[in-house]
Amino acid sequence: TSLTRRTSSLTFDVGKKIAKAFREEILSSSLNNDINDDIFEEVKETEKVVDYSNFRIPKNTHAIAIDDSKFQRKLLAKIFDNAGISADRRTIIGDGYSEVMGFEDYVVAFMKNHDGYVFMIVEENLDVVDESSNKHDTISGSQCVENIRKRLPPEAERRMFALIRSTNNSSSDIAIYKTRAHGFLLKLPIKRDKMNEKLAPLWWGRFPPSEFGESMGINSQNDSKA
Repeated sequence: TSLTRRTSSLTFDVGKKIAKAFREEILSSSLNNDINDDIFEEVKETEKVVDYSNFRIPKNTHAIAIDDSKFQRKLLAKIFDNAGISADRRTIIGDGYSEVMGFEDYVVAFMKNHDGYVFMIVEENLDVVDESSNKHDTISGSQCVENIRKRLPPEAERRMFALIRSTNNSSSDIAIYKTRAHGFLLKLPIKRDKMNEKLAPLWWGRFPPSEFGESMGINSQNDSKA
């Protein structure tokens, strides 16, 4: 009888411990779920799409682009048009050997003689043929941009926003582009309704509002409706 009571007591104690452990497990699971819910909410907050609808390229911006393809030069004109840069403020070159080889000198002179921002889109692989020797060559657009930046005085270089446009989009390629220029664009047309989404992060990365003014590239709702 004494053994039976001890056994019953032991069984009861074990049952209590199991029940306690079960309650603690339920409580822990509940707390973890609450924590996970909080983390999930924070992640959702950070994943919210940024509204770039009020972004505008500043009016005092000139545009320069280069591509050796006539078709691509037409697409570049359309990109600038969709970005709100009028035809009288943009220059698109790359038609022939002299335009490609003279690109660096042209941009350096342009920036020294013009105020405001200069937005450049530069094809990475510029194919040229020297008509005098019939020699074919490929010029790196990103290398041209790096050379230009080194030649410009700091005040002028600070106003430049240069993007490299290419079909070569491996991580190593893009890393080179970002070292030499200010960003990368895949060599595809950009629809008007996607323009701000593509350009705004790159523009603000180059010209942070904290350094260039809170209104840099930002229109108010009233301005955008005007």
